[in-house]
Amino acid sequence: MKKLVALLLAGVMTLSLAACGNQSSKSEDKKETSKSEETVEISFWHAMSGANEEAIQKITDDFMKENPNIKVNLMNQGDYLDLFDKLMASAKAKQLPNLAQIYSNRLSWYVDKGLALDITPYINDPKIGLTDEDKADFPDMFMKDCIWGDGQYAMPFNKSQMVLYYNVDMFKDAGIAVPTTWEDWAAAAKALTKDTDGDGEPDVYGIVFADNLSTDIAPWLKQAGGSTMNEETNELYAPMKGEVLDVAKSADPAFASKAMGEGVAINPSEGIVYAPADGTISLIFPTKHAMGITLNSGVELLIHAGIDTVKMNGEGFETFVETGAKVKKGDKLLSFDMDLVKEKGYKTQTMFLVADAKGKEVEVVEAADADNNTKIMNLK
Repeated sequence: MKKLVALLLAGVMTLSLAACGNQSSKSEDKKETSKSEETVEISFWHAMSGANEEAIQKITDDFMKENPNIKVNLMNQGDYLDLFDKLMASAKAKQLPNLAQIYSNRLSWYVDKGLALDITPYINDPKIGLTDEDKADFPDMFMKDCIWGDGQYAMPFNKSQMVLYYNVDMFKDAGIAVPTTWEDWAAAAKALTKDTDGDGEPDVYGIVFADNLSTDIAPWLKQAGGSTMNEETNELYAPMKGEVLDVAKSADPAFASKAMGEGVAINPSEGIVYAPADGTISLIFPTKHAMGITLNSGVELLIHAGIDTVKMNGEGFETFVETGAKVKKGDKLLSFDMDLVKEKGYKTQTMFLVADAKGKEVEVVEAADADNNTKIMNLK
């Protein structure tokens, strides 16, 4: 614990923001990571109150007793919005504190402007850094939330937890069990929504959210296995697990020539194809080895499972949708027996093409190990 406190408060600007103004270069900042014996004074801006503020004050006081040459000035800046406003003003005035609390999404601006310090050298320093045991104390997802590019610019500090309340009487009257999965949750919300006066509009809702939902829905969406899609760029995701290459590198010359469209060639690790975006199934080949998808924007996609697999006449292939079906990203579309394809002398490499981009530019992103949450194309 002492080493962790030392890392957080020992004048190495580890928590979030580096002081600007007379700031040295990054290379100079990283030269010396050993604990300083000179008198050091640190400003630490935070938004803690109540028991949290008492806790951080005790940690700081205990640290300063063990390190009398280091003075930490804890400075409460009000609530979070007050803190963030003051940080922004201080950044523009080139008078940032040494340490500060900050949300990771707001931290990105300071990183982009070169105002935040990469603390990786201090974390890994053999004298003051964290041991593997220390690092294991931090949930990996929180540590990764502090990483931008190749640098660690913050450390997890405090974390709030959202709570979803439910009306016990409503659940009991409806005979519904408390949901434990996203599917059960959605079904319960639907069952509890009632139009009691018959006017066609619900007057009892199965679920309601606070008006600040927009700041919280993204992690819920990700936890539920979903993803966001930018309607302007039309982000497309890998329809299969495996290695993703520009279609120009396809083993099939016809596809590699891009005569059938821009896109990617996938060397699959499993023979299951998922919807790469929301859309409508516009075409399913009788041999089940290929299908077309039309996006809401009118962009037309083609997924072609295997090379020359049309000659298998559907053997080993199975589809899970019909022409005209509305699909969501991640829906299972088709599967094929990869071993059988190889046994028949064909290749499993699968093409995912933009057959008609509707005038949009297709940007391909290659990936060594993709899945259905890996963005592999943008339509600009």
